[in-house]
Amino acid sequence: MITRCIGTESSFEPDVFYTRWNPKDLVILCSDGLCDVLREEDMLALVKQEPDLDALCRTMVQAAYDKGSADNISLVLVRNEGGVEL
Repeated sequence: MITRCIGTESSFEPDVFYTRWNPKDLVILCSDGLCDVLREEDMLALVKQEPDLDALCRTMVQAAYDKGSADNISLVLVRNEGGVEL
């Protein structure tokens, strides 16, 4: 989860975390317009229902608006389909 805004201060220290990138893993990068209204459980349920990433993006954005998001939403989904652990 990125919790700091870039551009508001002259210098900053990003939080950096490392994790395994296993086959079929999915990374969700989104703005607060989505994650402020969809809980992790909501997102996981949607991910399990929709294998197509384009359709999943549309579904997640619509779900956030349906739950009352009044903010703009940015969303990027990336899946490790290479079958290689990184």
